[in-house]
Amino acid sequence: STAKGCGQYMNSMLAVQDAKLKGFDEAILLNQEGYISEGSGQNIFYIKDEKLFTNDENSSILLGITRDCIIKLAKEFGYSITIKNISTNDLVTADEVFFTGTASEVTPVCKIDDNIIGTGKPGGITLFLQEQYFKTINNQNKKFNNWLTHI
Repeated sequence: STAKGCGQYMNSMLAVQDAKLKGFDEAILLNQEGYISEGSGQNIFYIKDEKLFTNDENSSILLGITRDCIIKLAKEFGYSITIKNISTNDLVTADEVFFTGTASEVTPVCKIDDNIIGTGKPGGITLFLQEQYFKTINNQNKKFNNWLTHI
């Protein structure tokens, strides 16, 4: 519904504004059960032991197109994807974390609060998936050419 959508959008904007006031670039929101929901305008993934994890609509997220693309690309390249509730501890103990979204595309997350993620630099799997995503949207991956609308 429109009212619900607007309310969620306002909540996201307030969350990112608060995060920026505290010196962070982005906010990560929790759902009513205390699990990770999403960023202010992005879906979230984490990688542990070369396996990808993300959440679904049960976590109060908008099922993003970029999220779906990354899931399909990851599977194409042999990565397993587990969809589950994500805890704050899952993120801060992950090897890699990244956001996906229309505006953010595939954005590595290297620090959450005072917790360094992995090495503190974008991880190899994140960078690989980012590269494959860019190749796909720039028509350099013919296998996924049907994802594009040519104008």
